[in-house]
Amino acid sequence: MKESVDFEIWGIYTRGKVPREDQLPEDYGLTHVTKDQIVCRRRLNTRPVQGHTDEQVDESGIEYEAARFVSEHGLVGTLFFHNDLEEHNSESSDSEEEEEEDNSNPPLCTEQRIYEERAILFQAVEHYEKLLDDPIMNRFFQEDDFEVIDKIPLVRLEKEDERRLDGKHPHYSQILDILKNPRFGEQLIVSGVDASQVCIGDIFEAEGGASTLTVEITSPRTVCAWIDKRVSSPFGLKGVKRYCNKRGLGGWFARVLVPGELRHGVKMVRTSCPHPKWNLAYISQSLYGEGPPSYMASSWAYWVGDKKELEELCNLKQLGRYEWKDEAEWILQHFDEYEKQWSNYKKGRLATISDIDHDHTMSLSSFGHNVLDKVHATPFFRRFFSIHRRASSLGCDGPASDAKEIPQN
Repeated sequence: MKESVDFEIWGIYTRGKVPREDQLPEDYGLTHVTKDQIVCRRRLNTRPVQGHTDEQVDESGIEYEAARFVSEHGLVGTLFFHNDLEEHNSESSDSEEEEEEDNSNPPLCTEQRIYEERAILFQAVEHYEKLLDDPIMNRFFQEDDFEVIDKIPLVRLEKEDERRLDGKHPHYSQILDILKNPRFGEQLIVSGVDASQVCIGDIFEAEGGASTLTVEITSPRTVCAWIDKRVSSPFGLKGVKRYCNKRGLGGWFARVLVPGELRHGVKMVRTSCPHPKWNLAYISQSLYGEGPPSYMASSWAYWVGDKKELEELCNLKQLGRYEWKDEAEWILQHFDEYEKQWSNYKKGRLATISDIDHDHTMSLSSFGHNVLDKVHATPFFRRFFSIHRRASSLGCDGPASDAKEIPQN
């Protein structure tokens, strides 16, 4: 009998104002921003889930807001880094000429695919708890030392947070701060599940008809270098990005099957689980969890398992293409080369990056030209390498780390 899985909505967020945004260059990147300008979020003041009220404001005089999610777009009223067509278009615009010159490369995932499969970004309290339980990761999730410029004190919701945590939670103050200022750019913070319980293709519906919203899980979220900077983490092997991507702790994306409105306190229940093997933790470990240090430092996809299982992964029809199915299909296409490379690495014969300093930075030339030949340039790598190959040096995220990466807002 399949495990009963459900989660409760604890936080619903829209895009917040970016401090000093008018001072940023038009094509700003990681080197231009401070941490208070990354993944800015504002909590929505939704109506209570219990009872009915025609009032337009809450007891504090703050206006109620609706959080309605629709197919393809996600949260009505704003766009985010993961579902903004214009932002994704800018990501590939500089590489069109190269793509036309080399027709042997498989097509990159289309903007429409990116858009609909990444409509909602979820994150779980349980994932934050795992990070806070780790003494090294914990220090990157201390209470923020800056003020959110458009934050409104939502007394009712904050009292609910305090009630849920009951003052006895081992990370009480940190979780309360995270619910006010999310760290991963998520739209929803939920409680009740973790990466080992949510699977690709799972369908969740609101319990008791509290909402018509129905969602389908499409992929884990791969954390990027912007989050490392947001939480003052080092880049590379010892950073939050790497830690999360190996374990599936960055959250997860879902497509909207049936539109609906959400409120704080709504419980979502799993009604279908077609692929119980492929939970978020397992798929993250399989595709981003093991490989040569050069790949792992940048959280690039790799595969050390057998070919049959990789084919199984590629055949998951619900799996999101961006950073997941595209990468898996590319590796499958060049499986023999990857298998040979991994075998040579285990025997100590693979040339690996040796010039990683204590800050985990490396030059583009050592990273892009000496380690990865063209056959190992997955779609994710090719999207960004053509954009950044003219740069003199990059952070250890290689081609995906600097100015043309999608601003994480």
